[in-house]
Amino acid sequence: MSDATASPKRRTGLWLTILAALVLAVGTPLLWFHYQREAEFRDLQAALAETDALEPDGWRLEDLERQRRHIPDEENSALVILRANALEQKDWPCWWYNSSKVPLYSSDETTDYESMATLGVGPPNYLLNETQFNIMRNEICRNHRQLAALAALDGKFSGRFPHSIKSPVILTNYNHLQILRKLVSALDFQAWVKAQEGDFEAAWQSLTRSVLAIRSCGDECATRPLMVRMALVRTFVKSTEVVMALGPTQEDHLPTLQELVKMESQEPLWQRLIRAERAFVDRCHEELTSGLISFSDLAGIPKQPSGFLDDAFTEYYLQFSYGSILSRRARALRHFNKLQSLAAETPEAVVISMAAAGFMISAKHPLDDLIDFWPRIIFVYGRHAALLQCLQVALALERYRLRNGHWPRSLDELVPEFLENVPLDPFDGQPLRYADTAEGKVVYSVAVDQVDNGGKVCDGHGFRKNTDLGFRLYNPEHRRKPPRDRELIAEP
Repeated sequence: MSDATASPKRRTGLWLTILAALVLAVGTPLLWFHYQREAEFRDLQAALAETDALEPDGWRLEDLERQRRHIPDEENSALVILRANALEQKDWPCWWYNSSKVPLYSSDETTDYESMATLGVGPPNYLLNETQFNIMRNEICRNHRQLAALAALDGKFSGRFPHSIKSPVILTNYNHLQILRKLVSALDFQAWVKAQEGDFEAAWQSLTRSVLAIRSCGDECATRPLMVRMALVRTFVKSTEVVMALGPTQEDHLPTLQELVKMESQEPLWQRLIRAERAFVDRCHEELTSGLISFSDLAGIPKQPSGFLDDAFTEYYLQFSYGSILSRRARALRHFNKLQSLAAETPEAVVISMAAAGFMISAKHPLDDLIDFWPRIIFVYGRHAALLQCLQVALALERYRLRNGHWPRSLDELVPEFLENVPLDPFDGQPLRYADTAEGKVVYSVAVDQVDNGGKVCDGHGFRKNTDLGFRLYNPEHRRKPPRDRELIAEP
């Protein structure tokens, strides 16, 4: 064969080799990508099937909305809240508004505001000082029409605010939540004033209405109203501790409130929170896939004033660094399914079960909060559950003392006359603790650090180490102590 004939054949072979190499170089990644996408799609279908099996009645946002119980208007406590709000006094209460034109009740407004800033600081068995009491009493009088309208809450055990369904979440109007916060505060302040005046029947009536008001919020599977509901329970428990510490009480004041507290403690808020997050996260992933929302929208990143290129770069970075939406969506579903299963298995020890299962994950990406169930939310729910359990026991303890003239030696003596059983601590799954103090008794949870600190109760949010979370009860001789000096209040 001549060199002239062999040369075109060599060139043809070379081009075929190059072409084969190009096909291999391009085709292999494409085949791998196609295989990966198919595997991720099958994994997502399996996760969806697992969720459908766990929730045969449906688990998506529309399903959650459909499953809510209908509340007739005549039974709806939320409508009472909205009607009472129409009677609101401007800039109420006055000490919440530093620029308020409503006069305070002494010649030195700065001193008045400083005095109100210490409201609730320190042990609850001390009376308000003269300035605090006068300001609070006058504010209650100024708001008497609204408080009178809240009497319509009596007998209404559930409620629902009007809301709209907006993609990707069922939304309760934020203004309604703010209205509820203020009205529950009004009822708590009224209970405080009535207790200091010695009108304990009115004080306990205000506390009962406070619980009923709180129950008007949070029956839907949405995170924000559920978190508001738990925050309001914390302030209500504090107000109840104050009223009881300003005693004396009568036994007929307590059973109704204890029954309402028990009802509230049995609300499946944790399950609702999990279902809300699962439905919300899945909808977000679904709408990311379809292009209805962008990664920047979900991360809360505002549009750049410099224009299109910066926005496009940010969107590309978020999408590239986030990874496969299909894989993330399947992971999220399984994450919340496991949370729901754990909550069903160990409802009395939520926090310890979540911690042991490794759910205390820190976010590493702007969108990781979609998937990782934040440790603080777990602790907030644990605090909510613990406070309600402690309050149930405290009310039972006070009833026992009124009936027998002394405190019981152990919580077991409350069963079955005053309690069905001794509640468990959601932070460690053990029965709530009960201890002596210099002035009475304390029923408490070990709280976040899961260490028994002997009933050293924290006055703050319950997240401080070396403290417990609980409810203090005072012997009659240690109730209604005279107001403390400001210097004493300021002490740690």
